Amino acid sequence: MKKHLSVLIASLLLSVVVNAEQNKKPSVFVTVPPQAGIVKQIAGNLVTVQPLINGANCPETYSPSPKQLEALSKTDLFLDLGMPFEEIWLKKAGVLGIIKTEHMSFGIKLRKNDPHIWTSINNVVTMAKNTTQALKNLMPEHSECFDKNLKEFEKKAEILDAKIKVILKDSKGKKLFVFHPYYGYFADSYGLEQIPIEDEGKSPTAKQLAKIIAEIKKQNNKIILTQPEFDTKIASSVAKEAGAKLVTASIYSEDILKNIEEIATKWK
Repeated sequence: MKKHLSVLIASLLLSVVVNAEQNKKPSVFVTVPPQAGIVKQIAGNLVTVQPLINGANCPETYSPSPKQLEALSKTDLFLDLGMPFEEIWLKKAGVLGIIKTEHMSFGIKLRKNDPHIWTSINNVVTMAKNTTQALKNLMPEHSECFDKNLKEFEKKAEILDAKIKVILKDSKGKKLFVFHPYYGYFADSYGLEQIPIEDEGKSPTAKQLAKIIAEIKKQNNKIILTQPEFDTKIASSVAKEAGAKLVTASIYSEDILKNIEEIATKWK
């Protein structure tokens, strides 16, 4: 009797383990939260997705923790930005060439020293297409669902792009003054010229700052964009000196289309 009971318990435990494995969702890692937002738009709840960077840490200077690298080593898919620093992360985790990695940036023309590709609607759509293909490769049984979600996302992006073009219809060629140079792809998309106060993490010299302030004073639209995740003390001082308005517009939340819309509406 005891023997039969032991066999029954063992069989039940095995069944629980097998069912748990079958119901386990694939794990997807990305670099920043906006990528995670794209994955969720395409995959819904079919995967678990986790960004390595939260908040406004610059991807180029950020270093994942040992715990994050360990989790990364166990992921089913890493959707990166196609930047050199991500390869360094994979080397540190000891999984370069081992875990499945796809570039969300495939097909995007990259700006020099600017990993913030997700501030352009065209780029975001390309990222969504690349994500869809990567997910279809990982979970081909859900291809139809991924394609459907992609089409819905593309439609949202198309509508927003048309809206922003109306908002910025008289802005082509104008200067987009920013504290951190994170809005370059957005500026390129709508014919604006991004003028950063801080460049590559370095504060401007007194001469450079005076020149920038003089340029801002010439503008009808005296606005400086900065990130709400950063300390705005220096940016506020510059805005005060230039007689400009300091406006915060995040690019790091998961709702990437909302991020882009806010850049346009807050700047305009």
